[in-house]
Amino acid sequence: MTFKEIIDNVKWSDIKKCLIRNYYSESPENVPVYKKVLLLLKKKQASESNMRICVERYTEDDESYCSVCALAGIKKKDSEDFKDFKLTKKQGEEEVSYGIGFTEWSEWLGMKIDKKTVKNFTKDEIVSHCLWEMTFYGYQEKRIQAEITKLKKMVRDIKKGVKI
Repeated sequence: MTFKEIIDNVKWSDIKKCLIRNYYSESPENVPVYKKVLLLLKKKQASESNMRICVERYTEDDESYCSVCALAGIKKKDSEDFKDFKLTKKQGEEEVSYGIGFTEWSEWLGMKIDKKTVKNFTKDEIVSHCLWEMTFYGYQEKRIQAEITKLKKMVRDIKKGVKI
């Protein structure tokens, strides 16, 4: 099941409840902007992706929160990103997780949903957590792309030795 398939089969009223419960209990007036994003996503075409969306729940200091990332089936022991780390055998078998806040929305739509996520979360929860993550840097793709452009320029400047 892809994120697009889930998006096409959820109701705004249910997503709104999840967003308020998980993110906006003290400021529900901030939730309507997500309806615009949801409607846009329902109209948008999905592009192919080899990534899977993974939502995980964590508890820290008696507070529960969720994290959204992507998995691509690459084990840490096989990843260049972890070559300098001393991993335990168990850690080496874990999949590398990727931040996807800057990922194009059409690719989000084409991502499959990880089996553990489907098992542990309702469709409404999956969509609400993904909406939160995908709009973390802005509620319009153009703004998110502008942030990416700024970050790339900063990286180029740093490599050139320009002070930021």
